[in-house]
Amino acid sequence: KEKLSREGTRIRVLQVVGSLSVGGLENKVLQLAKTINLDKFECLILSRDSQVKYDADIKRAKKRGAQIIFKLYRPKFWDGLSMGSLLKRATLLLMKAMLLVRYAMVEYKLYRYISPDIIHYRGGGGLRYLAKKIVAKLSGVAIIITTYHSFPILTREDQIKKLGLRKARLYNWAEVFGFKYLDNVLVALTEEEKQAHITRGVPEKCIVVIPNGIDLPPFLACPYGRQAARAHIQDEALAALNDSHNLTIGAVGRLDPVKGFHELIVAASRHNCRFG
Repeated sequence: KEKLSREGTRIRVLQVVGSLSVGGLENKVLQLAKTINLDKFECLILSRDSQVKYDADIKRAKKRGAQIIFKLYRPKFWDGLSMGSLLKRATLLLMKAMLLVRYAMVEYKLYRYISPDIIHYRGGGGLRYLAKKIVAKLSGVAIIITTYHSFPILTREDQIKKLGLRKARLYNWAEVFGFKYLDNVLVALTEEEKQAHITRGVPEKCIVVIPNGIDLPPFLACPYGRQAARAHIQDEALAALNDSHNLTIGAVGRLDPVKGFHELIVAASRHNCRFG
């Protein structure tokens, strides 16, 4: 296909996101598309799909001139292949190997073209990121930093159940190898996560703890006060909130198991807490 036409001298920014379907990341991507200075930048988003809840934001972003492309940009060569045959299993592995080699070549050319002094990976888990880091070193990148956003994979029952124990162990080996021999710095979000990385073999001197931050201005600039925010709360719950002997806990985030709200409920129930 022909290259995407370019208008004027604007800088073209492409944001690649797996799917507009979860929460925080997608909101930030679309927020940037709705607020970016279109006199200086041309904004594009590449995604596999989206959920209905983002339709209004997508429509507003497109109205401002953002281009949103929905395309399966990671070819699934295994589609339609049956795993019941040894021949097909071998074919699948060969195709995956060919895909990995092609991916590495493209990544190498990209890193050589950009010539970054520092690369920061957010997530940094599994074989895919190990391949990225090896390519980065081969292309001459001086410093590699990874921010790891959760506890190690072998400490998470949900990930072991999802991947299987054998694959989870392989991913764990890939992560530790990368952190020990390729990364200059591993950023953990908490001291507990740091200790978990040390337990699995990552040198302590390589780990730095930097907690997640909060962008305070949107909260400080709230147009209504505390009492107005509580006006819609039921009387029984409101009485509990206004009782000076009670501790009120607020949480900001989508209601999703990954956010751990169920863990808060379990912990609170052990201390005879009431829920409103």
